[in-house]
Amino acid sequence: SQPVAEYTPKNIAVAQALIDAHVAYAADKNVVNDVCGGSSGGRCDDKRFTRRNMFDAAYAEVASFDSGRTCFTDKVKPDIVAKLQESPFGGDLALLNVAVPVPAGQCTRCCKFETKLKEFWHNYQCGNSTPPAKVCGGSDPGCVTEQCLVGRGSTFFTASATVKAEYEVATKELIANVFPTKGYQSETEIHLQLECSAFGRSDQGKCGHIAPLHDLFAVSSNLNDRSILVDEKQYVYWRFRVDGGDWRSFDDKVTVRFSGEHAVVALEAWSQCGVVKTFVFHVYQHLNQPISVNDDFDGMWYQSSSSLDSTTGGGLCNYAQSDFAELTFDFQPLAGLVVNQTQTLPWVSTGVACDVQYADTRLPVPLFASTARNATVLRRFSFQMQSLPTTRADTTFSVLCKFSYASTYTNRTVTLPATKTFTIKNCDKPDWDCPFGECSDKCAAAGAPAPFSICGGRSVSTSASSETVVTFQRKACCATCGPAECQSVFGRSVVLRDEEDVLQCVVSEDSKSNYTTELLELQAHEDMTTSVSTAVVACVFLVLGVLLVVWGRRQVNTHCDDGSDMEGDLFVDYTMNGGYYPLLDRQ
Repeated sequence: SQPVAEYTPKNIAVAQALIDAHVAYAADKNVVNDVCGGSSGGRCDDKRFTRRNMFDAAYAEVASFDSGRTCFTDKVKPDIVAKLQESPFGGDLALLNVAVPVPAGQCTRCCKFETKLKEFWHNYQCGNSTPPAKVCGGSDPGCVTEQCLVGRGSTFFTASATVKAEYEVATKELIANVFPTKGYQSETEIHLQLECSAFGRSDQGKCGHIAPLHDLFAVSSNLNDRSILVDEKQYVYWRFRVDGGDWRSFDDKVTVRFSGEHAVVALEAWSQCGVVKTFVFHVYQHLNQPISVNDDFDGMWYQSSSSLDSTTGGGLCNYAQSDFAELTFDFQPLAGLVVNQTQTLPWVSTGVACDVQYADTRLPVPLFASTARNATVLRRFSFQMQSLPTTRADTTFSVLCKFSYASTYTNRTVTLPATKTFTIKNCDKPDWDCPFGECSDKCAAAGAPAPFSICGGRSVSTSASSETVVTFQRKACCATCGPAECQSVFGRSVVLRDEEDVLQCVVSEDSKSNYTTELLELQAHEDMTTSVSTAVVACVFLVLGVLLVVWGRRQVNTHCDDGSDMEGDLFVDYTMNGGYYPLLDRQ
């Protein structure tokens, strides 16, 4: 078999030494010759040089033995260069899916030297009348030197493949912020942050990655050694496949779809001399963390002013002895997000806006809006109870909020809706209805808040035209019923911002005493019946802080409008199905 070595500068030097040794074998200084042929005699060595070029299957004899001295250092001739430039996958890429698309060893150069020492001589014999002819001959066994140098793909060429800068930067940032302890490598990996929370979704933005492969990776090639190949040409061609599928040309402009969590991309650089280099890259796609703000929406609403808070189920209590309900909205920017101490949150809150609509009204109206980024939002409201003259009606309204978020790693923004319906119930214990009736009517006529009414903060009510109305202002309390102050329903110990406060007109103790005196004076009127007197006395005790609760039945005498007296049982019903009379309205 032929001795074969790689076509490297080191091995070229070794092969050259073999050639030089072979030439030295026949050098005059190394050969003792008696030159018996006389003055016209001398050496007639038998020398033969054969050579097998790249892409050739057999040796070819070369006329000039001396030309073989540069056999392994000769530059590649143009016809061989042209063959080296051809695609190893074939002009029509028919060999693209062949495991080894080029024959092994076709970039091999072999040189063979054969030398036998001979000399000219004359065969002199007795009796010859003429001198004998010169004859070349000898008994030297000879010397044969043969060596082959093969160029493999990586012998003559280099190839490199890297993640493109755009993807490398994004990958490094994602690894550092989200997966610092996972051991990911940005040199051989691409990490992509998706917008969807589950693979296969078509309603959550980007849920996979589609691009030509040359958008993701940069490839290049060059000459590795210029000892015999010096022409800067394209000798290297690329192919790739994803997850062990069919091979495709890297020059293919058709996009590649990545639709799963992990994909393996194999890249191979090939030349006519064989494979130059192979590369393996990994593409990881990370699902987006779902924002579960709806799961936390119920907990954002509560009543700060009521110990009977049942907002989880949508039930609200009126503020004590008043015809409105206080409601607090408390949003924390981490609501709905999964917090990991070692990772940057993939989403950041960029605001919340809510609309409100009473039942049976036309359209929702803005309740409030905040565009603060990554901020706590605390708002308090008063919702006016709807009332009917003779029956207690539960007041129902709905709140629709939209929560905005921005992605930490992309330019994507999302808005998530959440809806909740509330019902205000009268949670006061049964008692006599004796507010500042007459003076309250005067306050209403003057457009000023009556005692126990809302005088500040964000208030929600309905209009006469069945529209939901939101107001945000502070009004001076009506003075018709005596001095009154606009005070926070949460007390005076804490100073709250206007957005966080609900204010109510509070009547001073002196005003209550004066109103009691007026009620007592009414007893002196001749047209006052027993039932009216009883009501007056009850109201007096109520104002003084004594709660009069009537349980069971009482025997009363009632004076009817037609002048007749009716004696019998009067059943006072204070159950949940009883009548609700607005606290500030006297019918």
